[in-house]
Amino acid sequence: MFSHKLCWREPGGRDGYATDGGFPFQMRALAGLFDSTTLVLPCRRSIGHGSNTRLSGHNLTVVPLTVPKGQGVWHKMMFPLWMLRNMPVLIRETLRADAVHSPIPGDVGTIGMLLAVLFRKPLFVRHCGNWSVQTTHAEHFWKSFMQLMAGGTNVMLATGGGPMPPSERNSALRWIFSSACTERELEAARERAAGRKPGHRLIIACRQDREKGTGIAIESVSHLLRDLPDVALDVVGDGPALEQWRQLAASLGLADRITFHGKVAHDRVLDLLQQADLFCYPTAASEGFPKIV
Repeated sequence: MFSHKLCWREPGGRDGYATDGGFPFQMRALAGLFDSTTLVLPCRRSIGHGSNTRLSGHNLTVVPLTVPKGQGVWHKMMFPLWMLRNMPVLIRETLRADAVHSPIPGDVGTIGMLLAVLFRKPLFVRHCGNWSVQTTHAEHFWKSFMQLMAGGTNVMLATGGGPMPPSERNSALRWIFSSACTERELEAARERAAGRKPGHRLIIACRQDREKGTGIAIESVSHLLRDLPDVALDVVGDGPALEQWRQLAASLGLADRITFHGKVAHDRVLDLLQQADLFCYPTAASEGFPKIV
């Protein structure tokens, strides 16, 4: 499996790798379907801090790549050098595999996808972005590629759902629902958490980017206070806009109404969701089906 998902050395001195979010849980489930699974990922040498989940599963191993440098235009300029450095590993792991899985969008997944075609390996692609809207050349390429290649030994899945298949051009391309929860966790979530805090609790959980809508959720609290004097908001997740949201809450006099939890572990996210009355996600970001939903 080729992905751009960043991982790092596992804390505690153990010889393994960890990362954050729902990725480790999905990889553990995926590994249970195969005799062995190799994750080819960019890996930091330093040990991670905060929320860490070990990458583990049935005969699952991690093959580290170097971490691509830069952001935006700088990243694009440096990426050919990254490819030259890591291509021997990418080719070696493609040749070793019986089949290749490439989640996209992402540079590493795209390379794995093309190598699978080059070396005639069965290919499983999951499109994790917005299948309905394409605004860049890369997005148009990914969609066209999947519609062309779906069928036979190639499995092409678009994240989301609907009454109609995702492609009129190729009926072999199917929808897939995205989740980072096990059936046991979903069943347990049917019960409202005991000992819930009093009042009306809202929650938003996501990467804290401006497009995700956390600012709208914060501003809504000031309006809701007129009719719901006990309303409160939990903001879960880290990101570049987090400090901006803290300042916004303070400027609106909501410091005692809004709790910023930062990046937390998977179990803690589920616990906070059970404590809440309403999940908010007024996002304007172009993305697929978010796992938090």
